[in-house]
Amino acid sequence: MPRKLLIDCDPGIDDAVALCMAMFHTEFELIAVTGCEGAVSAKQVNRNLESLVHLLDPPKRPRLGMAGPCEDAPPDNAKYLHGDDGLANLSLEIDLQHPQSADKLMAECVRMYPNEVTFVCMGPLTNVANFLQRQPTLAESIDRIIIAGGTVNGIGNVTPCSEFNMHFDPVAAQAVIRSATTKSLVPLDVTGDIRFDLNFIDALPSSSTRVGSFLRKSLPFLFRSFRQHLAMEDIMLRDLIALIACLNANLFEWEEMAVDVETSKGMTRGMTIFDQRYPSEWKKNIEVAVAAESSLVKETIIDGLRWAGQQS
Repeated sequence: MPRKLLIDCDPGIDDAVALCMAMFHTEFELIAVTGCEGAVSAKQVNRNLESLVHLLDPPKRPRLGMAGPCEDAPPDNAKYLHGDDGLANLSLEIDLQHPQSADKLMAECVRMYPNEVTFVCMGPLTNVANFLQRQPTLAESIDRIIIAGGTVNGIGNVTPCSEFNMHFDPVAAQAVIRSATTKSLVPLDVTGDIRFDLNFIDALPSSSTRVGSFLRKSLPFLFRSFRQHLAMEDIMLRDLIALIACLNANLFEWEEMAVDVETSKGMTRGMTIFDQRYPSEWKKNIEVAVAAESSLVKETIIDGLRWAGQQS
């Protein structure tokens, strides 16, 4: 039976690639996609979600939840990597359908399918925190929350010590990490080791398919951005790795850890702090990916995208 999935994301090219796979994969029943502000503004996120679903036209259209603004968002986002519109400046245009708010849709899905829905969180955790605050009795009815974010070794990607998703809304991240939910974390330490060179483009579906056409237009932009801004010839699709962890957890090595998130406004904003003392004084509260079968993860991604292309 396919796993019921709710994806919370801030597309972003890497999130869009994940949606390309999730909307067509036979192992998933993508019941909803919710937008969160992060890589681009909330308004642009909502437009991107509507446009992607319309463009890809999956056999079963997921319900969409609307992103709202993060009250304490930092001034910087990820446009420098993903383009002004978040999707390689493809300027996808579609009239917004004004779906319901993300946290309300999350609550509806969990009520409809108690203990069956897995949340895969690819952006800041604003929506999940709002949902848990407003519907605390539903926390234990979520099957699992898989989070792309954080860093165990303390090396960040937006500040010296903070990862983007945690840094963007650290108060929300702390609330989710501390919540009474079953959680898995896929941090930078693992996702940074899984990289794609230009041969990845050749492995994508044909441009004659809807999925292939989108990927072959957007991913070259990401390669250029990584080269220009990060001096890298390869790209990383960090948020997509969380989807693979949901699809096949056996490709990863996991360890139970104790973690919290720094919420101060200084240089440590959004830092994920792990109590790795022996003995630890903090209670272990999350399962953390500490290693991955990189080659098999990449094969799984390529196979999933090729399948999506065949179905589109």
